[in-house]
Amino acid sequence: TAFTQRHAKLIKRFTTQVVLCFDGDAAGQMAGLRSLDAFLAEGMEVKIAVLPAKEDPDSFVRANGPQALLKLLAGAADFVTFRLSLLKKKHDLTSETGKAHAAKEVLADLAKLPSVVHQNSCIQKLAEILGVREEALWMEFKKLQAPGGAQKSGAESSPAQAAGASSGIPAWEMDWTAAVLQNDQLLEKESLEGHYEMLSDPL
Repeated sequence: TAFTQRHAKLIKRFTTQVVLCFDGDAAGQMAGLRSLDAFLAEGMEVKIAVLPAKEDPDSFVRANGPQALLKLLAGAADFVTFRLSLLKKKHDLTSETGKAHAAKEVLADLAKLPSVVHQNSCIQKLAEILGVREEALWMEFKKLQAPGGAQKSGAESSPAQAAGASSGIPAWEMDWTAAVLQNDQLLEKESLEGHYEMLSDPL
């Protein structure tokens, strides 16, 4: 049966961290990706483990034993790393054009996350893997969040977003500012370096 948002909500009652185990073939991985949207929209931390080609969990355990499966799950990749591993088959991640296309696709997924802190963590990881400036990714992310952008978050408006709506300040900017004020690590000067230039009304 199809995995739905309702299933994700039920799972979230018991844990905020999930590990998805995908089949090794491309079709299985693409089908598994569809379930990610529900988890992302719930703000859950998702990791992905990929089985060898032509294996499913049952055949893998029969051939290798349960400990081998547990080891595979323990080495599961975070969402950004896994997503880029698929995108490198589609884009040349050694070229600037390929990096730009891949970044845009990952950022569209991250726009579904309701937590700006979670988004910030993922964008830091994306910048690290692609070897691009984090500020450049935030600017691209801002475009996606703007009216007419490619992706809108499905989360309900936060109090910060509601305040921004009346002031004309973008919702992502209000949430980012709220996250910074509530997070001591983000408040460190080096963590904010280069971000102020993206704000529509920097202090």
